[in-house]
Amino acid sequence: MSKSKRPASSPPGGTNGDHDDSARDPSALPPLRRGRHYVYPETCLQRTTYTAVTEPNLFESMAALKTAINSATFIALDMEFSGLANKLNAPDLDTRYNCTREFAKEYAILSMGVSCFRLVERGQSPAKMNKSGTGLAHPPSDEDAGKPKRTTWEAQTFNILLRPEDSYQVSTRSLHFLAMNGFDFQAQILYGVPYAPGTLGKDGRKKTPSAGTRAMRDLFQHIRSGPAPIVVHNAWLDLAMLYHAFYADLPADVNSFKADLSHLFPRGLFDTKLVAAQKEDEHKTVLAHIFRKYERMHDTAMRRGLPSMALEFGPARTDPLPPPRADSASLPVCKMFKRNGFCKQNMQCGQSHDVDAILDEYFAQKGGEFRGEVDAAVAPPPAKRRRVGTNEGEHAAAIEIPASSESDDDDLVVVSGPPKPPPPAAAATQHRFLLDVSIPQPPASCASPTAGSEINTHAAHMDAVMTGFLFAHQIFQGWVVLDPAGPSAPSASPFNAQASDDFCNKMYLMNMNYPWTIRKSPFDQYSTAVLQEMDRNKRIEEERVRREERKHAQREEKETKRLDAAAAGRGFPEDDGVVFGFPEDGGAFDGGEGSAVGGSGFPEENELLASGSGSATPASVDSGDAALRKRLPGPPSHWT
Repeated sequence: MSKSKRPASSPPGGTNGDHDDSARDPSALPPLRRGRHYVYPETCLQRTTYTAVTEPNLFESMAALKTAINSATFIALDMEFSGLANKLNAPDLDTRYNCTREFAKEYAILSMGVSCFRLVERGQSPAKMNKSGTGLAHPPSDEDAGKPKRTTWEAQTFNILLRPEDSYQVSTRSLHFLAMNGFDFQAQILYGVPYAPGTLGKDGRKKTPSAGTRAMRDLFQHIRSGPAPIVVHNAWLDLAMLYHAFYADLPADVNSFKADLSHLFPRGLFDTKLVAAQKEDEHKTVLAHIFRKYERMHDTAMRRGLPSMALEFGPARTDPLPPPRADSASLPVCKMFKRNGFCKQNMQCGQSHDVDAILDEYFAQKGGEFRGEVDAAVAPPPAKRRRVGTNEGEHAAAIEIPASSESDDDDLVVVSGPPKPPPPAAAATQHRFLLDVSIPQPPASCASPTAGSEINTHAAHMDAVMTGFLFAHQIFQGWVVLDPAGPSAPSASPFNAQASDDFCNKMYLMNMNYPWTIRKSPFDQYSTAVLQEMDRNKRIEEERVRREERKHAQREEKETKRLDAAAAGRGFPEDDGVVFGFPEDGGAFDGGEGSAVGGSGFPEENELLASGSGSATPASVDSGDAALRKRLPGPPSHWT
């Protein structure tokens, strides 16, 4: 039975009593559909700005990246690999982990996208739509009455090109897929940040890592110890590769790996694929698919004046253009290339690798033979020029006779008239034998994208942006609750632990009916790398405490010396005058004429002096009592 159509006069909200004040007039809604064709909204990916992090701008870009991490609400990560792991669908978790562990040893990370999302303005809660989807089913709550309708996020994105220092395997299918989606392998090989994966100082490696290795491991330390949690999409393989590339070799046991992750990421891990599969009941959880679905939902809500979410992009680093390359003819010849035939610095040498210039210098020393001045194989032989004439008043014409001609002098034709101008000399073609080839410049950052440009949805930085957008949408829906008061402890997550417990530290696993919980049980053991890090941090903390104690003791000793010096300088004056008074001794002491026997003015001392028994005088009442009186207040009976 076919459904009856609604009359044209009926309100868009139907007759079910839904509160639909914002959509009573259909003409007030923007035209989302024109005839039989939909008008698709512009995607925010066309406005994405990002900073390309390469070896030439590594340290400058790392400073901006760390600044963005410190102010982020959450950090979205994504990576591109040189291959794909097998048996990731194995029903046994141990088998799946062992295959992943072997994959991490053999393959490498080619690029890493980091997108730092920051909440700019929190708007109203998402609207509850009526059955027809054209208006609000319930009015906004009192809490959202004074808030704006749009929730705004800002994303600052970085694309890090990586080049492993060790040899690694590649998959031709993966390389073909990346190349078809615009991955620049030439830029990755030439300008990627070098890094050494696994445990450093093992298997005969150098104990001193390279600058790129130190920078990437410092970045990994900064990410996991920062104030924001980590957000990924289907991150089983990403977490394993991240662990092996920038921390240490993967542990032999999956339970140790789980315990290590709970220690490395105290702020929490969130998987957007798991949230979408459980809350939205998404059967197709491909990243680009659900990203575009949520983006169109927010665009529709914004057009209809409903609470929505918008994404803005932060500033990107703009690298200055490199200076133009100088002509090799004006550069001095590289001495290493001249002596050995190669240069360790290659194009970064800054000198000429011109083989012809080296040979010219060589032949000049040998006497000039075979110098590259005249190309005998290309230039024709010089013609014989004879000048003849009939009369003295006539101009003699020049007759050119080719060298290959066998004509005699008698066969010369006399031509009278002015001489013909010589033909213009052809420009000499330089065929220099240079071993330097022109290589492309480092990949530039995208600080001002152009509208309508192509979108590479399989680049690491673009995937990180889409992952962050999904998580921001899930926060907007209230599935993951952001605590407005912030974390209660330095190592706590900024999200409400009780409300977000269903998804915090839980990862989606393919072909499994339950998520993988990343929490250390009492029976799990940390790996050797984490235990060594804990011991190292403990020693560092103990040394810090000892330094603080030494500094405190030094400050106290310095303060004591200062007080002693001040007390020594404040003593009794030797001349006449009122020094201080003691109420119990009858008031102020005057060391002048009113004192008995010229004494000191203390009753005990005056009585001893008047009796004449010098043996009864205490040791403090002698010639050295002046210095003692300066340090010790009170009568002499108190000095002992």
